[in-house]
Amino acid sequence: MNAFRLGLSTNARPLFRTSQTPHKTDPRLVVLDTNVLIDALQSWMLPRGARETDLQRLGRVSVEWIEKRRADLCFSDYIARELRFVLPRRNVDQRTIEKFIGDMERLAARKVIYRPVRSTACGDPADLPIIGTAMAEEPWASRIITNDQKLLGMLHYQGVQINHPKFFVGLSRYPGIQPRQEYPSQRDFHPQPGF
Repeated sequence: MNAFRLGLSTNARPLFRTSQTPHKTDPRLVVLDTNVLIDALQSWMLPRGARETDLQRLGRVSVEWIEKRRADLCFSDYIARELRFVLPRRNVDQRTIEKFIGDMERLAARKVIYRPVRSTACGDPADLPIIGTAMAEEPWASRIITNDQKLLGMLHYQGVQINHPKFFVGLSRYPGIQPRQEYPSQRDFHPQPGF
Protein backbone atom coordinates (compact mmCIF):
# COMPACT_ATOMS: atom_id res chain seq x y z
CA MET A 1 0.00 0.00 0.00
CA ASN A 2 1.19 3.46 -0.61
CA ALA A 3 1.05 6.40 1.79
CA PHE A 4 -1.74 8.09 -0.19
CA ARG A 5 -4.12 5.13 0.19
CA LEU A 6 -3.50 5.01 3.96
CA GLY A 7 -4.41 8.66 4.31
CA LEU A 8 -0.88 9.76 5.10
CA SER A 9 0.98 12.42 3.25
CA THR A 10 4.41 11.51 1.98
CA ASN A 11 6.01 14.19 4.17
CA ALA A 12 4.26 13.17 7.41
CA ARG A 13 6.09 13.72 10.67
CA PRO A 14 7.12 10.71 12.72
CA LEU A 15 4.92 9.90 15.71
CA PHE A 16 7.80 10.57 18.12
CA ARG A 17 10.82 12.80 18.09
CA THR A 18 14.19 11.13 17.77
CA SER A 19 15.32 12.78 21.03
CA GLN A 20 12.67 10.73 22.87
CA THR A 21 13.98 7.37 21.69
CA PRO A 22 15.18 5.10 24.50
CA HIS A 23 18.72 5.63 25.68
CA LYS A 24 21.30 2.88 25.59
CA THR A 25 21.73 0.97 28.82
CA ASP A 26 24.72 -1.09 29.91
CA PRO A 27 23.34 -4.53 30.84
CA ARG A 28 26.10 -5.11 33.43
CA LEU A 29 25.76 -1.74 35.16
CA VAL A 30 23.50 -1.58 38.26
CA VAL A 31 22.71 0.94 40.98
CA LEU A 32 22.32 -0.47 44.48
CA ASP A 33 19.91 1.73 46.40
CA THR A 34 21.01 2.99 49.80
CA ASN A 35 18.65 0.62 51.63
CA VAL A 36 20.34 -2.41 50.01
CA LEU A 37 23.80 -1.11 50.95
CA ILE A 38 22.66 -0.48 54.54
CA ASP A 39 21.31 -4.05 54.76
CA ALA A 40 24.65 -5.37 53.50
CA LEU A 41 26.62 -3.35 56.07
CA GLN A 42 24.31 -4.43 58.90
CA SER A 43 24.79 -8.04 57.86
CA TRP A 44 28.58 -7.70 58.03
CA MET A 45 28.38 -5.95 61.42
CA LEU A 46 26.38 -8.71 63.12
CA PRO A 47 28.14 -10.48 66.00
CA ARG A 48 29.42 -13.96 65.27
CA GLY A 49 26.59 -16.48 65.50
CA ALA A 50 23.81 -13.89 65.14
CA ARG A 51 21.14 -14.62 62.55
CA GLU A 52 20.79 -12.17 59.66
CA THR A 53 17.42 -11.17 58.26
CA ASP A 54 16.43 -12.05 54.70
CA LEU A 55 16.90 -8.44 53.58
CA GLN A 56 20.34 -8.29 55.20
CA ARG A 57 21.29 -11.52 53.42
CA LEU A 58 20.04 -10.19 50.09
CA GLY A 59 21.96 -6.94 50.58
CA ARG A 60 25.15 -8.80 51.44
CA VAL A 61 24.80 -11.19 48.49
CA SER A 62 24.07 -8.27 46.11
CA VAL A 63 27.33 -6.57 47.08
CA GLU A 64 29.19 -9.89 46.90
CA TRP A 65 27.92 -10.38 43.33
CA ILE A 66 29.45 -7.04 42.42
CA GLU A 67 32.69 -7.99 44.19
CA LYS A 68 32.79 -11.17 42.08
CA ARG A 69 32.29 -9.01 38.95
CA ARG A 70 28.97 -10.58 38.00
CA ALA A 71 27.73 -7.00 37.64
CA ASP A 72 29.25 -3.51 37.68
CA LEU A 73 28.30 -0.94 40.32
CA CYS A 74 27.28 2.63 39.55
CA PHE A 75 27.83 4.73 42.70
CA SER A 76 26.99 8.41 43.14
CA ASP A 77 27.78 11.30 45.43
CA TYR A 78 24.12 11.29 46.52
CA ILE A 79 24.27 7.67 47.74
CA ALA A 80 27.46 8.45 49.71
CA ARG A 81 25.77 11.50 51.32
CA GLU A 82 22.68 9.47 52.16
CA LEU A 83 24.82 6.74 53.79
CA ARG A 84 26.60 9.42 55.86
CA PHE A 85 23.21 10.77 56.94
CA VAL A 86 21.38 7.49 57.72
CA LEU A 87 24.05 5.22 59.20
CA PRO A 88 24.83 7.34 62.32
CA ARG A 89 21.13 7.03 63.23
CA ARG A 90 21.61 3.26 63.19
CA ASN A 91 24.49 3.47 65.66
CA VAL A 92 27.27 2.96 63.12
CA ASP A 93 30.48 4.79 64.03
CA GLN A 94 31.97 7.36 61.64
CA ARG A 95 35.13 5.33 60.93
CA THR A 96 33.08 2.32 59.78
CA ILE A 97 30.88 4.56 57.62
CA GLU A 98 33.85 6.16 55.84
CA LYS A 99 35.53 2.77 55.33
CA PHE A 100 32.31 1.33 53.85
CA ILE A 101 31.83 4.30 51.51
CA GLY A 102 35.48 4.09 50.46
CA ASP A 103 35.07 0.37 49.73
CA MET A 104 31.96 1.05 47.62
CA GLU A 105 33.76 3.82 45.70
CA ARG A 106 36.70 1.48 44.97
CA LEU A 107 34.31 -1.29 43.96
CA ALA A 108 32.32 0.98 41.64
CA ALA A 109 32.90 0.63 37.92
CA ARG A 110 31.42 4.12 37.50
CA LYS A 111 31.33 7.01 39.99
CA VAL A 112 28.91 9.72 38.96
CA ILE A 113 27.24 12.91 40.09
CA TYR A 114 23.54 12.16 39.87
CA ARG A 115 21.50 13.87 37.19
CA PRO A 116 18.34 15.66 38.38
CA VAL A 117 15.18 13.94 37.15
CA ARG A 118 11.84 15.68 36.76
CA SER A 119 9.61 15.48 39.81
CA THR A 120 6.78 13.51 38.16
CA ALA A 121 9.01 10.48 37.66
CA CYS A 122 7.87 8.71 40.82
CA GLY A 123 5.65 9.16 43.84
CA ASP A 124 8.43 9.85 46.34
CA PRO A 125 10.74 12.80 45.58
CA ALA A 126 13.41 11.24 47.82
CA ASP A 127 13.81 8.45 45.23
CA LEU A 128 14.53 10.80 42.32
CA PRO A 129 18.32 10.98 42.98
CA ILE A 130 18.52 7.17 42.81
CA ILE A 131 16.88 7.26 39.38
CA GLY A 132 19.17 10.18 38.51
CA THR A 133 22.20 8.06 39.46
CA ALA A 134 21.17 5.36 36.97
CA MET A 135 20.69 8.00 34.25
CA ALA A 136 23.73 10.16 35.00
CA GLU A 137 25.94 9.10 32.07
CA GLU A 138 25.49 7.20 28.84
CA PRO A 139 25.14 4.28 28.64
CA TRP A 140 22.68 4.30 31.53
CA ALA A 141 22.62 1.64 34.23
CA SER A 142 20.26 -1.14 33.23
CA ARG A 143 18.88 -1.78 36.74
CA ILE A 144 18.17 -0.18 40.08
CA ILE A 145 18.22 -2.72 42.91
CA THR A 146 16.05 -1.58 45.83
CA ASN A 147 13.80 -2.63 48.72
CA ASP A 148 11.76 0.59 48.45
CA GLN A 149 8.14 -0.36 47.71
CA LYS A 150 7.28 2.92 45.95
CA LEU A 151 10.28 2.62 43.67
CA LEU A 152 9.57 -1.07 43.02
CA GLY A 153 6.02 -0.13 42.04
CA MET A 154 7.35 1.78 39.05
CA LEU A 155 8.90 -1.41 37.54
CA HIS A 156 10.97 0.66 35.10
CA TYR A 157 11.71 4.23 34.08
CA GLN A 158 12.83 5.15 30.55
CA GLY A 159 14.47 1.78 29.95
CA VAL A 160 16.00 1.39 33.45
CA GLN A 161 14.50 -1.62 35.22
CA ILE A 162 13.73 -1.42 38.94
CA ASN A 163 14.13 -4.76 40.73
CA HIS A 164 14.11 -6.29 44.19
CA PRO A 165 17.46 -7.75 45.36
CA LYS A 166 16.12 -11.30 45.23
CA PHE A 167 15.48 -10.85 41.51
CA PHE A 168 19.03 -9.55 41.12
CA VAL A 169 20.71 -12.47 42.88
CA GLY A 170 18.29 -15.05 41.53
CA LEU A 171 15.40 -16.48 43.52
CA SER A 172 16.30 -20.06 42.61
CA ARG A 173 19.64 -19.73 44.36
CA TYR A 174 18.01 -18.65 47.66
CA PRO A 175 14.66 -20.50 47.81
CA GLY A 176 14.06 -19.76 51.52
CA ILE A 177 13.83 -16.00 51.03
CA GLN A 178 10.28 -14.72 51.23
CA PRO A 179 9.01 -11.41 49.85
CA ARG A 180 9.08 -8.40 52.15
CA GLN A 181 5.87 -7.97 54.08
CA GLU A 182 4.51 -4.47 53.84
CA TYR A 183 2.50 -4.59 57.07
CA PRO A 184 3.33 -6.39 60.33
CA SER A 185 1.11 -9.24 61.41
CA GLN A 186 -1.41 -8.55 64.17
CA ARG A 187 0.64 -10.45 66.81
CA ASP A 188 3.73 -8.34 66.01
CA PHE A 189 1.86 -5.06 66.32
CA HIS A 190 2.25 -3.32 69.69
CA PRO A 191 0.45 0.04 69.75
CA GLN A 192 2.04 2.88 71.65
CA PRO A 193 0.18 4.13 74.75
CA GLY A 194 -2.20 6.97 73.97
CA PHE A 195 -3.06 5.86 70.42
